[in-house]
Amino acid sequence: LVWFLTIGTILSLFLGEFGQYPFGTSTFSISLTDILLSITLVFLLIWQIGIQKKIIYPKVIFPLILFWLIGFFSLVLSGNFNGIFYLLRFILYSLSFYLGFLLIKNGQVGLPKIFNLTIAVCVILAILGFVQLIIFPDLEFLKDVGYDPHKGRLASTFLDPNFIGVILNIGLV
Repeated sequence: LVWFLTIGTILSLFLGEFGQYPFGTSTFSISLTDILLSITLVFLLIWQIGIQKKIIYPKVIFPLILFWLIGFFSLVLSGNFNGIFYLLRFILYSLSFYLGFLLIKNGQVGLPKIFNLTIAVCVILAILGFVQLIIFPDLEFLKDVGYDPHKGRLASTFLDPNFIGVILNIGLV
């Protein structure tokens, strides 16, 4: 179940901005990836604590937890909690490394399967990006709703050429 949910989480990445849902009246939104990753991590904890009765963690998790705490204390000291949702999202996304660690450590999945799934998502995003470039080469009409006016740039479903560039480079590596 955890691997199945992980596959759904990774595949939900190709939705990009189209998988975002506004959260209340703020500018913060929650994505389908956030929801699926949260559910996956809950089932992972149930599996670790309830079934295996032990928690395995990599040693690198301690500096990461320290970073989370520093981020939280900086929010407390500043008195400005506008960034709390971004900190929570960072914590959630960084826990995906823990998810991958456990899936590989327990032999449920091998690294080649994760690499192949990542490459598949990157190929889907590249194809969607070229379709976007053919159909909508000018994204200036999105300027009114808060996006940058990109003209003649591959933006794919993320509507941001820089971010899709990062994702495609990860797939290339």
